[in-house]
Amino acid sequence: MKIRELAFLVIRVLAVYFFALGLNHLVAYLDYSLPAYLQVLGDDASYGEVFLLVGIPSILLLLISVALWLSAGKLSRFLVSSNSEEEASSPSFRGIEAFVLAVVGLVLAILSFSSLARILLNYANMEGQRLYIDHRSFYIALAEQVIRLLLGIVLILKAQGFAKLLRKIRGDRE
Repeated sequence: MKIRELAFLVIRVLAVYFFALGLNHLVAYLDYSLPAYLQVLGDDASYGEVFLLVGIPSILLLLISVALWLSAGKLSRFLVSSNSEEEASSPSFRGIEAFVLAVVGLVLAILSFSSLARILLNYANMEGQRLYIDHRSFYIALAEQVIRLLLGIVLILKAQGFAKLLRKIRGDRE
């Protein structure tokens, strides 16, 4: 099995994981969040408004999982360079290390993206309802998710470079 084939399988496993995570969030939304928001907001809120506030991050996770599943081939070709076509039975640690860093970046980016959507929609709704907003907590949560998203994107795009840097730090020869 080649590293690219292994990458394809890992991306498909990630797609299943994100789908399960999205379903879990959706069930929690329907079971807990929807009744709580409707109770807090009272008669002023409709199901559509509450769905936009709470349900979109769940739907984003489900859509991302479907996109990952459908684009696993293209994504595995992007994440694993063409010069790392060696067999996984005699794995090249260099190729696998860079691939794992890219997958970690993908996970960070997807999870932080859905969290950013949740935070921003929640803020917009609370601002629209003229409810009290702890701006300090909001900005801290926003900064955390932006940093995670940027870290994920950097890991996806520069996984080979980070793997090379880690090898140099460990003292491995090229």
